[in-house]
Amino acid sequence: MKVAIISAFETYNNRIQDMAIYYETRGYQVTIVKSSFLHMSKEKYSKERQNEIIIDVPTYNKNLSIKRIYSHILFSKRVKEFIETNSFDLLHVIIPPNKLCKDLVRLKNKPKIIFDVMDFWPETLPIPYVNKIKLINRWSGMRNKYISNADYVITECKLFENELVKIGNVKNIETVYFTRNKLNSCEISKINQNDIHICYLGSINNIIDIKYIVSLITELNKYKKVHLHIIGDGEKKEQLLTMLVKNQINYQFYGKIYDIQDKQIILKKCHFGLNIMKQDIFVGLTMKSIDYFQFGLPVINNISYDTKDMVETYFAGVNVTEDINKSVNKILEVYNLEDLRKMQQGVELLFDEMFSIDNFTNKMDKILRELNYD
Repeated sequence: MKVAIISAFETYNNRIQDMAIYYETRGYQVTIVKSSFLHMSKEKYSKERQNEIIIDVPTYNKNLSIKRIYSHILFSKRVKEFIETNSFDLLHVIIPPNKLCKDLVRLKNKPKIIFDVMDFWPETLPIPYVNKIKLINRWSGMRNKYISNADYVITECKLFENELVKIGNVKNIETVYFTRNKLNSCEISKINQNDIHICYLGSINNIIDIKYIVSLITELNKYKKVHLHIIGDGEKKEQLLTMLVKNQINYQFYGKIYDIQDKQIILKKCHFGLNIMKQDIFVGLTMKSIDYFQFGLPVINNISYDTKDMVETYFAGVNVTEDINKSVNKILEVYNLEDLRKMQQGVELLFDEMFSIDNFTNKMDKILRELNYD
């Protein structure tokens, strides 16, 4: 059995590798079909592995641009041409780009298709009235109109699943969360009531709510000396650091860290991880929240739907709102050794039940059985 895993974005490499390993353990011959352009660094990509096929596409500099749309259109067109001249039993297609939905369901001698929806781009763009922009409506329409023609749809969160059932009339659909190897929890043995250590992990970009983060920490700093540990980088780094200095917040900036043990050393110092985005971003789960949970770290969270429900169900942190004073009070209420330990236990249980490799494998096995590929 041959499967092609198709993705235009290196940002989904974790998903690609998880799926590749899964299919290989089930006896599939795996081919990974990727773009020649790296979205994050805006650089060209050359083939690294034997089982990779690189689709050449035009480059672009801006994330919201006609050039980006054109690059996605050509990627989809050339992927379709490649699939038509090569034989596969199954296509595992990571969405976006949405054009893949339209093009691949029109294949002649179509193999079975799984669409794996990782993002609701372009609806997730932080632009006021984004759904009223005609081009964006057309682009999202390519997904919404054709996605139900897949043999199965999987999503990264329940929010996306429910939305696709509503707008795309999708029947065979399942949320398959990202997976991670379990790590030793950052166990808290004692706390200093005068200090609180908080981590920010991940990209510092235009979808995180920097103003809210700084306002929340500034208010919290009136009651506890806040030590903010920043692991990551991005185009909004200088804005964040400037605002922290202006508000006299103690911070340490580490930059990008890829080594798990190096991250763990920093996270062991922390009591919470920040999981904060702008409220108009359409997302139910973030990669950084899974990273925090992997390390056993409770979150300060404003992401709705999946993450909000998880935090409440498992006591895995604190859900905050636009009311800064009320949110700070909620954090202070649980800032004691007993509650911190309970939250860490909640995070560990949450990770085991939602993000473990066993949970991921069981869900994928179920999907293949329904496709008669077990």
